[in-house]
Amino acid sequence: MRYATALCFLLFAFSVPAQERSKSMSDLIFESQDTAFKNLIDSASYNKKNIVMISQDGTRIRKSQKDIDDALEAGSQFYKDENYKDAFAKLSEVAAMGNKEAQAIVGLMFLQGQHVEKSTVAGMGWLGVANEKKNKKKNKSAKKAFKQVYSQLSAEHQKVIDATVADYVTKFGMDTQNYICKKVKPLGSNIAESVCVKSADSESPLYPVI
Repeated sequence: MRYATALCFLLFAFSVPAQERSKSMSDLIFESQDTAFKNLIDSASYNKKNIVMISQDGTRIRKSQKDIDDALEAGSQFYKDENYKDAFAKLSEVAAMGNKEAQAIVGLMFLQGQHVEKSTVAGMGWLGVANEKKNKKKNKSAKKAFKQVYSQLSAEHQKVIDATVADYVTKFGMDTQNYICKKVKPLGSNIAESVCVKSADSESPLYPVI
């Protein structure tokens, strides 16, 4: 009962109109790295398709960091516009590649049943991997949502979530997906920001999201 109450509260918090949500959810979930990434555009690897994903059938898929950033930007905008079908198509792709912002949003989509079948286990799995220990740039809103739901679960259900998060980290975590974080100074600022990108000239497995 406590879990149901907490989840209803969580879903209500994320079901307010888009205009009202802009300062609560969007500002935290969509902490944009666009400005910081502009300093990476001049690098030789940014536009070069030298990031390789290998699907389960052995197909090799080549992407550039720009491809990943563009998909994240498009998916985030679709989500803000409440176009959940296209949002999930874009965001699940980059979430599977290890992008933390996308993983956080996909987690919320599963918790709320937005375009996908509602699943607390899958939602918590994605929120958990989005905030894995190795990730230095934690998503505050995703972390709060995870804690709110987790605290209301029974010990038995918590074990299921713990196992799911561990599995997601193994498949979609920073080590497996070859994500590295670097300090970048946004244009016009002397303050360095932590920016995480997929390692150039790397190969990583591509697991299905569902």
